[in-house]
Amino acid sequence: MLKRLFNFLPTLAQSWNIVILIMLVGGVLVTSLLLLLQSYNLVSVGNINMLVQYILPLIPGFIYIYIKGGQQEEDKHYTIEKTNTGKVNKIIFFALIAISILCIAALAEPLTSWIEMPQTLKKTLEAITQNSGWAFITTVLAAPLLEEYLLRGVIMRGLLKHSQPIRAIVWSAAIFAVIHFNVWQAIGAFLAGCFIGWIYWRTHSIWACIYIHTINNGFSYFMYLLNPQLDVDTTYQEILAPYGSYAYPAMYIACSVTLIVILYYLNKYLPRKGF
Repeated sequence: MLKRLFNFLPTLAQSWNIVILIMLVGGVLVTSLLLLLQSYNLVSVGNINMLVQYILPLIPGFIYIYIKGGQQEEDKHYTIEKTNTGKVNKIIFFALIAISILCIAALAEPLTSWIEMPQTLKKTLEAITQNSGWAFITTVLAAPLLEEYLLRGVIMRGLLKHSQPIRAIVWSAAIFAVIHFNVWQAIGAFLAGCFIGWIYWRTHSIWACIYIHTINNGFSYFMYLLNPQLDVDTTYQEILAPYGSYAYPAMYIACSVTLIVILYYLNKYLPRKGF
């Protein structure tokens, strides 16, 4: 029965159907239903578990994937997981992609610092210090697992079958940006999505994608958990300001050089394509 969740290889149009189901049916209708129930004092939205709030909007999209998966046979060439890091030692590989995603997050900051962080995201980050257990389960465990299954394991894998790799990588990254529901996260999500998609194409490793996503979310989680005095929208530039005017540019240059060197190395030694 669960094989149905791995059989579906959507086209671009079908991929957008998944997004619409999540955003409109899952997001809008589920939220409206909860608010309606709250108006009759049947439920309190504020008291609903963070993990439940995260999963509920995804359900219509997952149902669609399950139904469509029952209408397709498994394509063994496009299995969801077949890790191959080529000439790159796996321990070195996982270390390098962790460093890379942190560099990408730092380099993306100037693109988002001029945009106000959405209140919903602020509340999520503030919840880390108030309800760290469920925040950890939701943001560091559930989100990477479910979103990478959806974005790379289903959507990008389908696009790789139906189009060129560059289109599959860019479109899956664009969809990854859209489902974050706000511009502040969308910019960073698109850049991270391009990197994760490239890694998936070159290594055929869904676990590498989940790992990258976990490192990205986990870094933010622990930064706010261990530094509760920081405002949730504090930038790296503000954090480094006490160390002098050259600290932030130095960090930016270091991240740029590090990322370029790592990408050059991975591009040279990873398999030319994983699919």
